[in-house]
Amino acid sequence: MKRLITAIIIMVLMVSGCSSDDSSSGVAEGTVTDSSAVTGQSSLADSSSEQDTDSTDSQEGTADKVPTVKEFLTAALEPCGSCLYVWSGGWNEEDTAAGIEAMSMGVSPRWKQFFNENDEAYDFTTTRFQIHDGLDCTGFLGWSVYQVFGDRYSDTGYVFQSGTVIDNYLRLFGGERTAAADVTDYRAGDIMCKDGHVFIVIAPCGDGSLLFIHASPPVVSLCGTPTPDGNKTSEAIVLAKTYMQMYFPVCSSRYDGIFERGMGFLTEYDRYRFDETVLCDDDDYFIKTGDEILSDLLD
Repeated sequence: MKRLITAIIIMVLMVSGCSSDDSSSGVAEGTVTDSSAVTGQSSLADSSSEQDTDSTDSQEGTADKVPTVKEFLTAALEPCGSCLYVWSGGWNEEDTAAGIEAMSMGVSPRWKQFFNENDEAYDFTTTRFQIHDGLDCTGFLGWSVYQVFGDRYSDTGYVFQSGTVIDNYLRLFGGERTAAADVTDYRAGDIMCKDGHVFIVIAPCGDGSLLFIHASPPVVSLCGTPTPDGNKTSEAIVLAKTYMQMYFPVCSSRYDGIFERGMGFLTEYDRYRFDETVLCDDDDYFIKTGDEILSDLLD
């Protein structure tokens, strides 16, 4: 009887031991199956990681790309002839920094709409602080700069009071300041500033006049200065008028006389110049004439 009981106990233990082995084997198989799934997930993760790396590399490549003077001037020309001058246009509601339009890519549809709602009688003194309807000079500059740099150098935009633009741009971008009395040359993409106004240089002309673009009452437009000796039939004025009439005929016919600006634009403005590591000239705009540049940009 004792032997029978002992044999039964041994059999129970053997069965229990086999069951334990099967369970372990089952877990092991499950682990292998899970491991296979994990391996698959790992492959997907590796693939995703590679894609993420590629994407990151691509983004870094884009981030590392130095914008060009051509891209800057192309952007500046987008609202030309169809965006009215509005005091504080491009600023935020508090009038302290860039507004939503000056931190958005592309032209606001509202600018063109507001332009079409008005005529030759437009009076900018009656639209002060209608910030979404157009741009003022610093709003226009800040918007143009944002189009090529985005948030790369600032997450609050590039709109500053005219008298502080150069200080702020030196802080953000580096570059070079030249006082008005020491300015002896200009090149495409230079930013000219004084307390009260800013503009962007398109090109100097052979007769000493200066072709530029700015937001000034009543509209964003191309303009030219006289020659240094006061000739108002300068190359710059002729070019500004010719291209405005050719490419922006509605604006030109509505606001005749916007093409010419005074001698002060040659003598009263400090110059800000981007370093070429920040804004490069892959298209040789520094050595092109104003006619060549506008033809390249608009044709």
